[in-house]
Amino acid sequence: MKKNGKKLKGMTLIEMIISLAIFAIMSLVLLTIGQVVDKQMRATTNLKEKVVQQSPIAANRVTVVDQIQLDANGQPATDAHGDVIVLPTSELPSAPITFSIGIDKSGSYELPNDPLDYSKGSHQEHYNNPTQSIDCVKYDTKQAVHDLDISNGKPNDGLSLEFVEIVPTTAPTT
Repeated sequence: MKKNGKKLKGMTLIEMIISLAIFAIMSLVLLTIGQVVDKQMRATTNLKEKVVQQSPIAANRVTVVDQIQLDANGQPATDAHGDVIVLPTSELPSAPITFSIGIDKSGSYELPNDPLDYSKGSHQEHYNNPTQSIDCVKYDTKQAVHDLDISNGKPNDGLSLEFVEIVPTTAPTT
């Protein structure tokens, strides 16, 4: 009886080396992408923590705070009795600023004579390069949350959030 002499073929050594090199390159690319994504996620998380800490202070318009003394590790320092050391009250740094908004155009627009009923006719108003200024106070709440400017390796460590409060205008008296 005659045996059918089919020869089994496998991968050659060169094919194996090429496939391993392709997998190594793909792994390196995926690892690099993973590191970039991880860095961005850490930066986003750290920024979110800063906003969570500082936005209630800005929302409640806190402008004067008691400072808690911090030790070298950024933790509240305590005295011999175990009480937290509170420094004198300080005012948050603030600066007056003015926002100016302007349109470099001239034109006109229609206004109804009766805002509730357009059927009663309208009249035309004209404008020529209108501008509006808004007085504000910009302040930094970093000091209020006892956030030292010591970099501990977190992304966005040097970032300080600044909040703007619009200064109410007084109505002109006649």
